[in-house]
Amino acid sequence: MMRTFLLSALLLAALPTLANETIDLDRCIGEKCKKNGRYAWVQITDENFIVYIDPNRCGGQAFYCPTSYDAFTTKDGDPLRTAKYELGSKTTDMIKVYVPREFKGMYIRGINGSDRDDYLSLVDFEDFRDARDVSEAGQQEAVREWSVDELLETFRAALAAKDAAAARAAFVDDATLALAGGTVEADAIEATLQAWFATLAAEPSWQSGERAVEGRLGYESGDLLIGDQRRGYLIVLRYLPDLGWRIQSLSLS
Repeated sequence: MMRTFLLSALLLAALPTLANETIDLDRCIGEKCKKNGRYAWVQITDENFIVYIDPNRCGGQAFYCPTSYDAFTTKDGDPLRTAKYELGSKTTDMIKVYVPREFKGMYIRGINGSDRDDYLSLVDFEDFRDARDVSEAGQQEAVREWSVDELLETFRAALAAKDAAAARAAFVDDATLALAGGTVEADAIEATLQAWFATLAAEPSWQSGERAVEGRLGYESGDLLIGDQRRGYLIVLRYLPDLGWRIQSLSLS
């Protein structure tokens, strides 16, 4: 019951495929990614670029500015699937446009009923993802961002090694942890994990159940096995620019 309530509270819908990487379009490494109008960020999955468009990002304005779009197409003019948007209608809600990876670009036509065409190149984002360790003259080497898989693999390895400090590094600064007997805040996570490790009679193993990522939030649920004991878990994930994915909260039922 508790897990169902928490999942509902997240308001996250599972994507057709798990997003492997989220690229924030306001950030640059190696000049591969620059702020680009109303585009907020791009998720790269095995099948699609999922482009997030923020209609309420109006150049030079910081107030409500509903925007309409007449068409989202590939470079060849093929229509693209959008999420919860009716073409030609005004909206301030975030729009998702699904672009198959092979097309590498997207046209937006008729913004606000004009004849304007707007093109977003997507090939650079694959290059950007592969350029995490690129350093530029006069700048420090870029910090490599953790993907969801890297985060969870690192965290589980830290638990298996009973390394509380390494496990704590997988959490965001304002994270919470609920193992037993209530929830602890961020400054108590490392000590709580250390005390918990001392009670474990066997190395914990994980059976993943559901996982979904939506924009900069996500979750994974499943079962944690410790010897003959089975406990349900829920990990809430959060994407941080320059760091990648981290754990917002972990709870065991």
